[in-house]
Amino acid sequence: MKQATTFVHEVKQNIPHFKIIHILNADQSSFNYEEFSTRTLSTSDERSTVDRITLSKAFTHSRTIMPIINIAGNVVGLVFICSQEPLGRLGPRVVQSMHKARNIHVTCSKSGN
Repeated sequence: MKQATTFVHEVKQNIPHFKIIHILNADQSSFNYEEFSTRTLSTSDERSTVDRITLSKAFTHSRTIMPIINIAGNVVGLVFICSQEPLGRLGPRVVQSMHKARNIHVTCSKSGN
């Protein structure tokens, strides 16, 4: 805890020596997508269904997003997005359907990180 307190104290002392736009923070967030399937607990000849169950499959997709933000709250440069793809590359349908933006860089890996 003492190291964290010392770090915060040193940062607060040094911040006035820099322009606000030059103080940056990078943070990443990960998002996982799961598929759910609903099944009924009845046979085809039943008149009414009493209950149903929800089956969860493994994560189907993972995305990691990492913006760089200055202390003024502005996004600096490109927003980096990494997509999990089984083969480690974006498929042609994904590339074709992807929204193109000047401030976003999209890449992929087998792990999504």
